[in-house]
Amino acid sequence: GCGATILADGRIAVAEAGESAVRLRIFSMTGALQRTIPVGPGRGFAIGGQPTAATLVVATRAQAEGWSPGDATAVLVEVDTGTVAPLGHGYFPLTSWRWSWGATVPAPGSIAARAFIDPSHHLALLDPATGTFRSVLPASYPAS
Repeated sequence: GCGATILADGRIAVAEAGESAVRLRIFSMTGALQRTIPVGPGRGFAIGGQPTAATLVVATRAQAEGWSPGDATAVLVEVDTGTVAPLGHGYFPLTSWRWSWGATVPAPGSIAARAFIDPSHHLALLDPATGTFRSVLPASYPAS
C-alpha cells in the first residue's frame, strides 16, 4: 500500500508498505526525492500527525488489511535525519483517520497531532520531548 501527507513545511511524505517492511520517502515541494527512511517491519501502515515540526508519526502493522488499532506499533520519525524512535505497540495515531472524516491535517505540536488510542483503548497524549504517553479519557462513550 501507499499513502501520503503534506508536512507543515510543504514537503510531501509518502509511506509505502512492501512484503515485509514500511518505508517513508520525503519529497520537496517540487517533487524531488530528498530522503528514504526505513520505518520498520510490517505490511501495512497508518500515517499520523506531526507531534513537532520536525517529526511525523507512522504506525506499522504486520497485516496489510483487516487490522485493529491494537495491532499497530507507533514510531516517531525525524524527517530531516531519518531517525526512527519507537513509541510502543498498541498505540494508534488518531489523526490517521483524518482522510475518512474529511478533516484537515492538524498543526504540528497540537493536541490533535499528539493524540493516540492506547493499548487500553483510552485517548492518550504523546509528550514528544520524552516519548511517553498520558492517558486522558476512555476512547469510547460509556455504555450507560
